[in-house]
Amino acid sequence: MDLVQRLQNRFGNRWVKVKFYREMPSDSESNSFQGERFCEAVSESYLRPLMIRSENVLCAAAQYVFGWNGDIRFRIIKTVHKGLGFPMERAEAIVNGLPRLRPGYGAIGLNQNGGPDVLISYCQPEQVMEIVKAYQQKTGEAPVARLSAVASICANTTVAAFLGKGLHLSFGCPNARRYGKIGRDRLAVGISRELAKVLSE
Repeated sequence: MDLVQRLQNRFGNRWVKVKFYREMPSDSESNSFQGERFCEAVSESYLRPLMIRSENVLCAAAQYVFGWNGDIRFRIIKTVHKGLGFPMERAEAIVNGLPRLRPGYGAIGLNQNGGPDVLISYCQPEQVMEIVKAYQQKTGEAPVARLSAVASICANTTVAAFLGKGLHLSFGCPNARRYGKIGRDRLAVGISRELAKVLSE
């Protein structure tokens, strides 16, 4: 039984496999994402596997945290400042603290063949409670939640789970709620492959 099925059986809901590629795999399903935001692609991947490259994502935050365009850092700071109403110095601190991949990953696969690096789901609170309970049962520790209203799905769920090999929760951000079709009763959950294997046992 694959990891997605194990998570679905254990916790319910739909899970999306995320895989970071340094080079494009030859066996990938070639559906290219045609939207603007990574959070949109997560929802679209429920219908078909997707492959995302830098040219397929126009969202500046996603470009930045996936290591595809470091030159747009100040543009994101201004967006957080003006668009979300943060004071300039706090906007800069928030952007500087975003989880971020080092350059070198050429593509991101969603629901592609093979094992994932991270699994993402938009869960109801009761499902999140079951995940947290399983985490505590398996590790003996309470998960530490690092919450942010900026770059919630791309950075603070997906990249954070990949880099930290752990469990990350998010209430979303305004754009993820709007464009990623995250329901009012849902939280975003990102789990690394390593931890997902433990939690789904």
